[in-house]
Amino acid sequence: MMQRIKKVLAILLAVCFLATVTAGAVSAHADDNGHYIVHEDHHKQIHKPVPPPVHKQVHKSVHKPVPQPVHKPVIKSAPKIRP
Repeated sequence: MMQRIKKVLAILLAVCFLATVTAGAVSAHADDNGHYIVHEDHHKQIHKPVPPPVHKQVHKSVHKPVPQPVHKPVIKSAPKIRP
C-alpha cells in the first residue's frame, strides 16, 4: 500500500513539473534576435494613484476599567507521587 502511494505521488510530482515547464515555454516569446524573453516588463514601473489618508477622530474610550480580581480556592488536589 505504501509503495502505491509513493508511486502515485511521484507521478503527480512529474505531472506538476511538466505543467510548470510547459507554462513557462508558452509564456515566453522570441525577440528580434531570436532570443526567448520571459517576463518582458520585469523592470516596468507602475504608477497608481494613492488616496490621501483619512483622519477621523476616535470616539471610543481607550481605558476600560478592570473588574476586581476573582479569588477562588483551588479545588483540584496535587497528584500523588508513587514510590
